[in-house]
Amino acid sequence: MLLPILSITSQLSFAERLVFTQSGSDNHFHMSASLHDINGEAQQFKGYLDIDESECSGEVSIDAKSITTFLGKQDDKMHSETIQVSRFPEVLYIIHSIEGRIKSDHRSTP
Repeated sequence: MLLPILSITSQLSFAERLVFTQSGSDNHFHMSASLHDINGEAQQFKGYLDIDESECSGEVSIDAKSITTFLGKQDDKMHSETIQVSRFPEVLYIIHSIEGRIKSDHRSTP
């Protein structure tokens, strides 16, 4: 499975916590295999990203059973053999740092 990538683009001069939920965010993935490409999404996830002028940290937790490619039997095999959701029900990404900048237009102006 590929690590989700968060793209960030403008200079920070504030501290903020960004919260990720399935109601306000998307968690899609794309993988290239030898014979085809695979697209999918995680439908149940939550997480946060703490950002300030010099550091970023946070985590994203994904319910492994909710990861889907919308391809039925392929998803069954992915859940039972590749991800092994019975042994590993959660996929957890710990974020230690991020390179780049954040767009300032995502915040409301007071």
